[in-house]
Amino acid sequence: MFAIYIFIILCSVIIIAFTIQLLTNIYNVNRTNISYLPSKILFLTILVSLILLAIFSKELNIKYLILNSIYIAFLILIANIDADSKIIPNKIVIIGTILSVIIFTFNTDSIQDNSKSLILESLAGLSIGFGIMLIFYLLPFTRIGAGDVKLSALIGAISGFPKIFFALSSGIIFAGIISIFLVLSKRKSINEDIAFGPYLCAGTAFIIILEDNLSNIIPTLY
Repeated sequence: MFAIYIFIILCSVIIIAFTIQLLTNIYNVNRTNISYLPSKILFLTILVSLILLAIFSKELNIKYLILNSIYIAFLILIANIDADSKIIPNKIVIIGTILSVIIFTFNTDSIQDNSKSLILESLAGLSIGFGIMLIFYLLPFTRIGAGDVKLSALIGAISGFPKIFFALSSGIIFAGIISIFLVLSKRKSINEDIAFGPYLCAGTAFIIILEDNLSNIIPTLY
């Protein structure tokens, strides 16, 4: 079983990395100053994510690994494109959202009485994620883009309710920490826009990886 697990991880990393590079190049309209992750770093990022996913799961479950690998693949893809081109493609978000609602009903860590309740849990997360970010988007002087609002709907479909709150909170915390570092190191100006999508994706990936352990971290909500 362990050997099969390793084989699936390696195959998944290769397929995901190749697909992400291909799609990122398609959306890199300007073809200048490519800023997305180099191939080796991208490969390593995906590999580490899937290994952590396997390590933190309660048991070796191939279906769990495959389904959550799809989630992580979408998140890394969107983060990569947003960091490169400052856009979050509608097609990828729509496809990812629909697929995430479907996958959620088969996720071994989302235990409910039936598939209908699972779909409602995913749709509730979708609605809450979209609604919260829409409010921030409508506030004056906001730096939240329309793409971040759509991305939050996808994140909600992936995480469901109530994990959507943890996913968004983690993304905001990551954004704050990294932004402060970039400003203090003078790599970014305090008035310069920073792509928010990658941080939202990182926060969601963090929740996916620790999903089995969330009940221990925040027991009152589980």
